[in-house]
Amino acid sequence: MTVDFGHIPNFPKNMSLTFTVTEGNLKDDYTSFANTRTTTPAHSEENYNCLVKWSAQYQKANEDVPDPTYFMKILEDFTKELDTNLLKEYLKRWIIYQDNLYIER
Repeated sequence: MTVDFGHIPNFPKNMSLTFTVTEGNLKDDYTSFANTRTTTPAHSEENYNCLVKWSAQYQKANEDVPDPTYFMKILEDFTKELDTNLLKEYLKRWIIYQDNLYIER
């Protein structure tokens, strides 16, 4: 059985969201800190997928402050966990949908 979930109309080519740090621990080491998430659709005939790219723009308070590689690792882990949770939710809904189709027969 093939199920058509429909077409996603007018899906934009790129979407981006920028977070700017205004207070907190990062402000101790960086005079400015912002990160941007860019989502780019990458779909084929059968799948709707997106490529997610995180980037950071920052200015160090002084030369002794390290690059924020640890923060980018946090964003990477967050994205992977989010992807896993979205997949679990999708599969759960797919199973419920399949069960409902079976009951209606």
